[in-house]
Amino acid sequence: MVETQTGSGGPAAAPGGIAHFDLRSLRAAIDAKLIGLRGNSVCSGVSIDSRTVRRGQVFWALEGTRTDGHRFVGDAAAQGACAAVVNKAVAKVPVPLLVVDDTRLALMEAARWYRRVLGTSAVAITGSVGKTTTREMLRCVLESSYRVHAAERSFNNDLGLPLTVLNCPRDCEMLVLEVGTSSPGEVADLAVVADPDVAVVTAVGPAHLAGLGTIEGVLREKLSLFWRCRRWALRVLNVDSLAGMGFSPVLPRNVLTYSLRPGQSAADVCGRWVPDPRSPRLIVDRAVFRLPAFGEPMAYAALATVAVARELGLSHREIQDGLDRFAPLEGRSRLWDCGERLVLDDAYNANPLSVRSCVATLAALARSRNWRPVLVLGDLLELGRDEGRLLRELGESIAPFLACLVVCGPRAALVAEGAARTGLPCVYVATSVDEAVRFVREQYGAESVIGVKGARAARMERVVRRLVERSEQSREAA
Repeated sequence: MVETQTGSGGPAAAPGGIAHFDLRSLRAAIDAKLIGLRGNSVCSGVSIDSRTVRRGQVFWALEGTRTDGHRFVGDAAAQGACAAVVNKAVAKVPVPLLVVDDTRLALMEAARWYRRVLGTSAVAITGSVGKTTTREMLRCVLESSYRVHAAERSFNNDLGLPLTVLNCPRDCEMLVLEVGTSSPGEVADLAVVADPDVAVVTAVGPAHLAGLGTIEGVLREKLSLFWRCRRWALRVLNVDSLAGMGFSPVLPRNVLTYSLRPGQSAADVCGRWVPDPRSPRLIVDRAVFRLPAFGEPMAYAALATVAVARELGLSHREIQDGLDRFAPLEGRSRLWDCGERLVLDDAYNANPLSVRSCVATLAALARSRNWRPVLVLGDLLELGRDEGRLLRELGESIAPFLACLVVCGPRAALVAEGAARTGLPCVYVATSVDEAVRFVREQYGAESVIGVKGARAARMERVVRRLVERSEQSREAA
């Protein structure tokens, strides 16, 4: 523990890295009782995991359904934590304690305070699909011109977003945040913490309906990011996903719209995706951008990135340099070349909108080689009271683009019902992941493009792993 008498929260040296804030300033921000502090310790961020806490960080003890962080305050101190935030008594530890009523609420309050202290610019991204890919792609591009801080993973809830903010270095010039939701009001609450200068809504679709109720509820929740921005903030919206909703949402001023449907949309920024697997490209106002990966989701993420980057004054070369540094994240449109077949790993998560986008990519890949498009689909979750209708309609809508649909799980079986109604000649309902993999290997071992999709709980990455590992020639496609 390093002590200083500055008391300013300024950039004095801190163990483990650049100083973020000092304990006395943090205490005032969260209205905590401070026990055991001598002088004024300078801290270099926050951790909620005693196993990975770094020297100089504050350990935030949270009570969860599986464990209680208060049990591990001593472990965090041994790892080098400079202090701990707690809401109940803990065994004697050799670090200062900040005692609050509710550590989870205090984490949000701390992040709100530190966001104001930072004073840096921020981009916040939400949407039913594409949040993480857009966040990562935008991070790569903005690093061409700014010192950028962004979460390494999908830290987009009331724990992840505050942690991203609180671990932002003081010399950051651009903070890139991801905002998620599963119930009404979450986006608005997180927007208050993020306080973005740029807000992006990547898409609106039937996701988390168990908590948000209807597609109108999803729309209101996502657009609340716009309404909680600063008045002069730039708001960027994908309008393609709003088509066919039957109503026009009320939007605030300063909304920059984008679309991949040139000629069908009056969007401010229109792009055209060139679905060439060997050289995927995005054309925006005659400017051609090489895409770092194949697929419609990648094209949408790139278009959002181009729209934001241009508004921030980045050049074509700076944008392209950033796109070239981007690599698809695991489970998100990663393409594996197995010689006799291609495997499209889009298994990270799924809702009806993202499944349709996956199938569009799958069909384009299959056309490019004149191979058969096959989708292996696991369960889709959190679709609320209209689950059956939504899943059957999904099956009907994707069937015309597939040679075969293989499903695994009771909810995925409803998608199979819808696909069978259209007359899709191959619809296979597997009783397990092993059976699904065995069927695909036996029936579609060659000249096939196999897409894999499903909710997180379905763990469809197991299908990808087994399809890829059996081929000695497997490699991630460039």
